[in-house]
Amino acid sequence: MKQKKILFAELLYCATAAYLFSPLVSFAQNAPNPAPFFADIFTDHAVLQRGKPIKVWGHGTPNSDVSVSLGEITASFQVGETGEWQGELPAQAKGGPFSLSVTSGTGSQRLDDILIGDVFLCSGQSNMEFPLRLATGSWSELDIPAQNNLRFITIARNPAPTPQTMLLNQPKWQVVNPQTRGEASAVCYHMAKSISQSQNVAVGMVHSSWGGSQIQAWMNETTLRNFPNYNEGLDALKTYTVNPEQAATNQKTNVERGWDSIAPNLRNNWSLREIDDSSWKPISVNAIWENSNDEVMADFDGAVWYRTHVNLTREDAAIANRLGAKLNLGTIDDSDITYINGQKIGSTDGWNTPRQYDVPRNIFRAGDNVISVFVLDTGGGGGLYGTAQRNIAIEGGRTIALSENWSFKVLTPIASFPNSRIVPWGGANGLTTLHNGMIAPIAPFSLAGIAWYQGETNASNAREYRELLPAMINQWRSDFGDPNLPFFMVQLSSFGRANTQAGRSNWGELRESQRQVALSMPNVAMVVSLDVGDKIDIHPTQKAVLGVRLANAARRVIYHENAPISPQPTRAFIQDTDVVIEFSEALSGLKTYGSNYANGFEICNATYSCQFVLGRANGSQIILVGAASEHVSIVRYGWADTTYGNTFNSADLPLGTFEIGVTRN
Repeated sequence: MKQKKILFAELLYCATAAYLFSPLVSFAQNAPNPAPFFADIFTDHAVLQRGKPIKVWGHGTPNSDVSVSLGEITASFQVGETGEWQGELPAQAKGGPFSLSVTSGTGSQRLDDILIGDVFLCSGQSNMEFPLRLATGSWSELDIPAQNNLRFITIARNPAPTPQTMLLNQPKWQVVNPQTRGEASAVCYHMAKSISQSQNVAVGMVHSSWGGSQIQAWMNETTLRNFPNYNEGLDALKTYTVNPEQAATNQKTNVERGWDSIAPNLRNNWSLREIDDSSWKPISVNAIWENSNDEVMADFDGAVWYRTHVNLTREDAAIANRLGAKLNLGTIDDSDITYINGQKIGSTDGWNTPRQYDVPRNIFRAGDNVISVFVLDTGGGGGLYGTAQRNIAIEGGRTIALSENWSFKVLTPIASFPNSRIVPWGGANGLTTLHNGMIAPIAPFSLAGIAWYQGETNASNAREYRELLPAMINQWRSDFGDPNLPFFMVQLSSFGRANTQAGRSNWGELRESQRQVALSMPNVAMVVSLDVGDKIDIHPTQKAVLGVRLANAARRVIYHENAPISPQPTRAFIQDTDVVIEFSEALSGLKTYGSNYANGFEICNATYSCQFVLGRANGSQIILVGAASEHVSIVRYGWADTTYGNTFNSADLPLGTFEIGVTRN
């Protein structure tokens, strides 16, 4: 999920434009009388949505007519003055293969092997991006013969400051087969496979995800303008589209002012060799800082400095300075700026990208050398981690190992970062950038539904997510021309700190935001993933389970079947000395694994002073025996980043994180 986040090298210092986007030039400006063609989302092997008008669009000669044919049906549309055309073909039943063509007096384009079935957009962060070849049990899937009824197209990563009409790299629809299957999104594949089997229909997967992305990057400008705290960033983005140099200068000024206000110590430059780091805390670089056993770091997102010392002989320093060297640091979650003896040698944004930096000549000295790494983590795990060899590799063959034990000092938590300090055009964590480059070019492609697996990056501001998510859902429904378009999401799994005392949890809060959105919006459903999480890996590999659960949600909402879903709390009340919670979807009754007691429950007073309590399953109820008191007003379940709840319904579907008020009879 991660690869995340803020493009921090720009964030910290100069916000220089890493890449420059130019608005796409209208096709009509490139050739006087071009042959017509379809938008990039239409290629050979595509799946088109059944049962709805089929939206088609593309480019051609301005003010000309084009004829579009699908099998035996044909329709004519006029090309506008900018060289773009758009229209609808009549709704069709499932079937195919067909040919899809567009023709005018200047030429034609024909696409073959087109199926009519159900199409799903799969989007989000890296848990949606996670490929099938890395998922648990993939060995049993990868060599299955071609599944002609399953097709997918992967939208290339393309952060753009303005809405685009064309897709980067012109992706192609692919039939799922042993050569292509491994690169499909694992969650999306298993959902599509289950739906195809249960409904006997071709399923197309439009996969548009980016690891570590925040939800604000997937929203368009009009929607995000409804949240005033993003207006400054959106204004900066507008400046960037016409004058990137000025935008970068403005951003640099904003960033430096921001850092001076929230973290003046950064200006003291903790990378310098002369800094006294004797009071810094020790930390292992083999594991994320959440697993460091340091209480402060157990639930920390933000900026941290790492330092280590390495002693070089006079000969080693001289050879490295003369011939050059490489610094190998392994993976860093998420972003880093790395220094040797106070001199910057490189920076990278990406939670799973191994760091290898070329060290400039004449940077080492005989004796003590200091390697300092500024790390920025905006959600999930953070810091240097993994078992990669960390060393200085001197040209000519000698390698000098670095210690596994470093020291660290916290700079500032992520909550201190004002929105205006985030680079609005920066990668996965800009504002509107992924909508512009990865959603706008595929809308209004007709869909059956959307599957969404995202939220880890937004966990540090989970309350805001409760407002951003429904705004994005409504906006995407508008983008794809269906105000009731079904939307299915995965409630965040377990990852990170496991609470030893009842208390706060960013991930618990985010899960509850997801649950509340699902409850409050029509045709929105949420599936639970707590039971397949991994405390030390933000990317749990049990993707088949989640794909099937998403398919079951679709069977309920789209196909009106009574597929099983997780238990849902309906009310909590005090009965004598007990607190009783009632659930729907218990089916034949709730059950607990590993104990006669249901664990993971908390009772809280009105000021959120909470304590753990045990419960007992009783049919469709959980009874918190003896938990009643005049102060109890809230019941929670699974309220931790990593939770070990053991309550399931009779279909073996887990209870998800929730918070509910307690009434008195």
